[in-house]
Amino acid sequence: MRRKYALNITILNVCAILNGTAMGNFWLKQAYARLGEPQVRSLSTHVTADVTIVGGGYLGLWTAIPIKERSPSLKIAVVERDLCGAGASGRNGGFVTSYWAKYLSLHKICGTDEATRIAKSSAEAVLKSAHSAGRMP
Repeated sequence: MRRKYALNITILNVCAILNGTAMGNFWLKQAYARLGEPQVRSLSTHVTADVTIVGGGYLGLWTAIPIKERSPSLKIAVVERDLCGAGASGRNGGFVTSYWAKYLSLHKICGTDEATRIAKSSAEAVLKSAHSAGRMP
């Protein structure tokens, strides 16, 4: 079951005019056809936030959501150059993987304990993502 978020996270577009990259995005076109055009505010005035996240891709949004869930009273602003999901996050093939495949490289860089911690944490993040997307119970 998919969760619906009513988290009141402010999404700000730092460009007054969209540069058009989002409109060439296959996934966004499908979403717009189904849900309508997004309402994005241009960053043209002073905005106050407790937490400001730069970038509205997977990392930015997946950072904003748990912060808001843990502290609902915080004002969170996500600042994005174009539209959320219009950058590299919106153009990928939908693959989410852990760092276990890179364990040997991690081990060389930071040792056994830290490499293991990173690989385990990334695997947990993959499962959390799948669960949040409704792909797992």
